[in-house]
Amino acid sequence: MRTPLAHTVVGTCLGVLLSAGAGCVQPPPPAGAPPPELTLHEVTFHTFRGSNRVAVGTAERLTYERTSGDAVATTAQVNFVSGATEPKPRHFRLEARQICGNVPAQLADAEGDVTLHDDQGLTGVTQRAHLDGNRSIAQGVDPVAVRGPGYRADAVGFRLLLNQDELTLNGPVKSRFGDKR
Repeated sequence: MRTPLAHTVVGTCLGVLLSAGAGCVQPPPPAGAPPPELTLHEVTFHTFRGSNRVAVGTAERLTYERTSGDAVATTAQVNFVSGATEPKPRHFRLEARQICGNVPAQLADAEGDVTLHDDQGLTGVTQRAHLDGNRSIAQGVDPVAVRGPGYRADAVGFRLLLNQDELTLNGPVKSRFGDKR
């Protein structure tokens, strides 16, 4: 299934999550280990590409380790403007209970009710998603539900090829068109 959602949503999501310092479930620190270098509570953050603001997000808690580049955001919500410099930018929101990632490596994992809403009525929900900025790929092996005006699709997993604007739903896939729910 090809959709402009792939590049528009995940490309911007990945950039924002990685630059915001998102997170995943990390092992507990060793006994006596120092706390994170930076911990922010009830934080709002803005992400820029050059002089263009591309996202505004919130997190209940955001931690960052300067030496490793690891970051964790809990109860995160990010509002994106994809193609902010384009004449008709697309707006969408990503929500997750936790996002963890490594900023220099451009890798992030979102977990817990990972939900994406766009401004055209499309919603995608899964429990986990992995984002790889270097390879321009977002993927997940958990069940995913995609809903939009007049259709719905459920699949075992997904793979987004960002540079090719392609969303592949992994089987078995169940879809329904003309659905009013």
